[in-house]
Amino acid sequence: MWIKLFSSKRKQKLSTLKKIISYGLKKISKELFFFLAKIINFWIETGEESMQTIQQDLTNELLGGLNEEVIKFFITSMNPEKVMKQFKPEDRLKGIKPEDRLKGLNHKELQKLKKILNK
Repeated sequence: MWIKLFSSKRKQKLSTLKKIISYGLKKISKELFFFLAKIINFWIETGEESMQTIQQDLTNELLGGLNEEVIKFFITSMNPEKVMKQFKPEDRLKGIKPEDRLKGLNHKELQKLKKILNK
C-alpha cells in the first residue's frame, strides 16, 4: 500500500494517505510515521500538493482519532518556515493579537510600516 503514496495520480495518493491514517497512526512505528511525514513534505516542496489541499482531503473525522502526542510529534518534526509558506499571509496572522503581530520587527521595518499606515 505504501508504494501508492508515490503514484502520479492525485486521488490515489491522497486516498492511500487517508487509509494509512484511518488504520491508526498509533499502530505505526515512529520510523514509518517519520517516513510518511517526509513523503508529505516532498509533495509540498515539489508543488505536487499543498498543505491546505492535504488538510482539506483529510477530514476532521479521520484526524479526530489521532493521539495528541502523535499530532505534536508530526508538527514539531516540520520546519516552521516551510510550514508557514503553505498558508496565505492573511491566514498566517489569524488569531494573533495586533500588538503581537509586530513583535520581531526591527526599527527600520516598523518605520516602513508606519509610512504605509499613514498613506
